Amino acid sequence: MLRRLLLLVLLAGSAVHGVAAHAAGVTVRLFPFTGEVRLQNDYNDPFEFVFYSLASPSGALNGANGVWTSISDTYDAPPGGNGFIDPFNDWVEITALSTELTEGLFVGTTPGSLAPLRSIG
Repeated sequence: MLRRLLLLVLLAGSAVHGVAAHAAGVTVRLFPFTGEVRLQNDYNDPFEFVFYSLASPSGALNGANGVWTSISDTYDAPPGGNGFIDPFNDWVEITALSTELTEGLFVGTTPGSLAPLRSIG
């Protein structure tokens, strides 16, 4: 079971840490019975970001066994993704361990964006 979840989202030079975190419009929701973590934009404006990292000191994340639904595998530029978060750039998985899931955008002219009132798992 996920004992502790830390979130780091970098937005235009600012950082937010927390368990049930809000960062300029995004809410991180943890579903302990299923282990799902969802990033949800609760506002009417897009949530732009270039990096995120989820950490579990107890080692309860599923990145090491391939269950992680990453932006680079699912939501970035086609043909690899569906373009939901970033239709123009390729994201990179930086760390995929049971203790940390991290990915970001290293090259690109625009950040990724979570549409208003939408969420990703």
